[in-house]
Amino acid sequence: MSLDSIVNTELLFDLELRHPETDAPLGVVFKLRSANSREAKAIQRRQADANMSRMQKRKSVSSAVVEQQMLERAASYIVAWDWGTEDWRGEKPELTPAKALEVVSGADWIYSQVTEAAEDIANFSSASVTTSPKPSE
Repeated sequence: MSLDSIVNTELLFDLELRHPETDAPLGVVFKLRSANSREAKAIQRRQADANMSRMQKRKSVSSAVVEQQMLERAASYIVAWDWGTEDWRGEKPELTPAKALEVVSGADWIYSQVTEAAEDIANFSSASVTTSPKPSE
């Protein structure tokens, strides 16, 4: 067995959101890319470059900047979504980078579920024909 084929970070994972108190499925499915995918790593590198540039200019990286970067990373993991019978603030939102950021920023429990699933390599080790598309910017 070739060890480099155990995990495919370009696969997508279907995350069904679960109620934060009861753990009941909510019927909302987010299709996620891996936190280790090429697209996610590109965003992480861009953020790291921005942070290093700030430090070279003797500017500190504030906790607010770090928090915003974490939220942006989480939003970038979302490739598609299906809200089923549920909605977000009275609408069935179209997925855009800004809307994904609004959702993960607006509900800590969604942020947690998205990041946990995207960072779990086991979610990207099963066979799938779906691969990670480029994020829309």
